[in-house]
Amino acid sequence: LECQNLNVFIHNLVEGMAHYGSSTAHTFAGELRKRGKINKSWKPRWFILDEYEQKLEYYDSKQHADKHIHVRGTVDLTLMERIEVILGQSDSQKFAQLNVSELLRENRGLYSKYLVLNSKQSTNSAYTFQLVQSARSIMLSALDSKSFLAWLHELLRVVYGGVLWEGTLTKMGGRVKSWTTRYFCLNEYKQMKYYVDATRAQLLGLIDLNQCILITNGKQYNNELRWTLEIQTPNRTWVICCVDKQQKYEWEQIIKNVRWEKLNRQQMDHLIHANLVKHHADDIKDS
Repeated sequence: LECQNLNVFIHNLVEGMAHYGSSTAHTFAGELRKRGKINKSWKPRWFILDEYEQKLEYYDSKQHADKHIHVRGTVDLTLMERIEVILGQSDSQKFAQLNVSELLRENRGLYSKYLVLNSKQSTNSAYTFQLVQSARSIMLSALDSKSFLAWLHELLRVVYGGVLWEGTLTKMGGRVKSWTTRYFCLNEYKQMKYYVDATRAQLLGLIDLNQCILITNGKQYNNELRWTLEIQTPNRTWVICCVDKQQKYEWEQIIKNVRWEKLNRQQMDHLIHANLVKHHADDIKDS
């Protein structure tokens, strides 16, 4: 699959969504209904997804959003643990539940495998999905199937996409200086997210390279922990260990190039595509 064809594929997934949401180079916007945290009632809100700020803002109306006044809330997407589609429905929504399941099967995308189907939680609104973070979960409902697919695609792309480099590394703990194996994904937003394993089902944290001060060679701890890198931030010095000299060189180069913005857009797109082909070739075929 050539880069040009891949870009066309991604573009076509959200083509024709102007009626439901508008997009620019870095944003996607549209109306969703949001369920209240306390009284659980549904209220219409206008949402703006800012890709490079990694946030989702919502307003009472599009007019307020256009003027950037009266922000009702902001969702930080950097530590989004998962995105769930709510399949458990009330009796009046049983047919809609079947439609949503079929809709998702027929419209698989590159990042659909990261979507979690939640049949235990119920809702009285069709086309419902939930943004899950450790602090709280936000339940949203789309206007219709087209809006539903468009929002899921954009949110999955921003949360899980844009990965330039990924692989297994060993990480030293912060307080307890023990070593654990983690699966790292370095994305174009200067984030090194790390997970329990390659399924990316459980996000454990991230290294924010926007805050990085210095990237240096680490010390040799023993024969198995030789190829280390130290990433210094204001609040912590992160220590990661590679399996060999070559892997260390590759990670060091890509981290430095991303942190100090030495890659142009074309180079980043090439790395994203190459990473997809290397690690997710089956997803490209199935999408």
